Amino acid sequence: MGHHPLAGRFTSKQDFIGGAFKRLGSIMKEPMQLVVENVVGGGEEDHAVVELKAIAVCKNGLDFNNRYAWVLKFDMERKIVQVHMYLDSELTKRALEENE
Repeated sequence: MGHHPLAGRFTSKQDFIGGAFKRLGSIMKEPMQLVVENVVGGGEEDHAVVELKAIAVCKNGLDFNNRYAWVLKFDMERKIVQVHMYLDSELTKRALEENE
């Protein structure tokens, strides 16, 4: 899903961390900071939306101040079972192309 180098379908948390976060983290000068800006839903609902921003600088000096919206789905035990992540795909593509 999506049209950037990290787009795809991940089947586990470990798969996502290895396939997306590690790759993205490898091009940063310092570890990326993710800051939660807003949470909508959750509680007794089976869905929530989390707005986040990334604060980071790539190895080439490019500011990687990305924005995310994560749509989360929970099971009956309140565990996350699905995440749809929306982000600035052009910034992600540029950062990877210029720094890998």
